[in-house]
Amino acid sequence: MVCETNESIVQVCVCCQVLFAWWGAEELGLFGSTHFVLNLDEGEELPYFACDLNFDMIGSPNYARMIYNGSQAEESIRDASVIIQGLFEERFKSQGLEYELTDFTGRSDYGPFIANGIPAGGLFTGAEVRKTEEQQKVYGGLANAALDPCYHQACDTYDNVNEVIFEQMAQAAAYTLGVLMGQEDLERYLNSTSLYF
Repeated sequence: MVCETNESIVQVCVCCQVLFAWWGAEELGLFGSTHFVLNLDEGEELPYFACDLNFDMIGSPNYARMIYNGSQAEESIRDASVIIQGLFEERFKSQGLEYELTDFTGRSDYGPFIANGIPAGGLFTGAEVRKTEEQQKVYGGLANAALDPCYHQACDTYDNVNEVIFEQMAQAAAYTLGVLMGQEDLERYLNSTSLYF
């Protein structure tokens, strides 16, 4: 996925910097991302984070194609989070791919960012929750089975990744990052309520 996003960055006029991060101990309490955010200098470093893009579990074998619902964000970051959501939606619509919105509760590593006033968005293909019959009609797979039956299990290896959905999600991530990186004034863009309202 990093290769996919790097390709999108070199194709645009990059007006911002990107930090790629892999967080540790998410399942134990978002320790890695929380430590990072809490150790940013509030006056010098924190204001430079325009947004956080979260891609936790994007290759689930019995997947649903999900985008975090930015309209559930706190009011101060809602508009920007909805704009990020809209970019993912644009990509899926352009490819004729069905998708749905998923709760934006802070359950993953974007949580410490939104808790500190940094807008966020991201993609998710599911964990332990069972696929509904409605989702099975849209995405295929097995209804009433976990979206990722190997979630937190020894079988959660590379062989457990659905490569087709992983590629689709990686391309959506690259598209969104490319659009964001191409903005001359990213902060103004993310606060432009006319884009998706």
